[in-house]
Amino acid sequence: MLRPLVRELSSPELHPALVAPSEVANVRPKTARSDIEIAVRRGDGFLYVIAVKRGGDTAQIRLVGLPPRANGTPLTSGEVLFEYVQSPPPLPRLPGHQIHRHVAVANAAFTDWFAPYDVHVYRFAL
Repeated sequence: MLRPLVRELSSPELHPALVAPSEVANVRPKTARSDIEIAVRRGDGFLYVIAVKRGGDTAQIRLVGLPPRANGTPLTSGEVLFEYVQSPPPLPRLPGHQIHRHVAVANAAFTDWFAPYDVHVYRFAL
């Protein structure tokens, strides 16, 4: 039962997000929500946003305040680690055709669904 969690926590994809120092960034929910916790880290050429929903109902949350890339251009998309989609669709799932689920970024913000106690790790290429 804990094996998938241990696999994710020891993943080389997640390692930079766990060991990098906290990033001073203004990433936050668009509306004041006390049930969303956010940690922002920068490492290995990526910006990581770790968002946790601490209960409540399933909700669509807009996160704002993403910083631009190092060259000043805005972020346009990111991927959600450990969440996959079939590419190309449709099912059945084919080995080697799973890719990270992506989120579209516009105006330094993106929207995603959060269930109670949901954790999403977003990775944005800088």
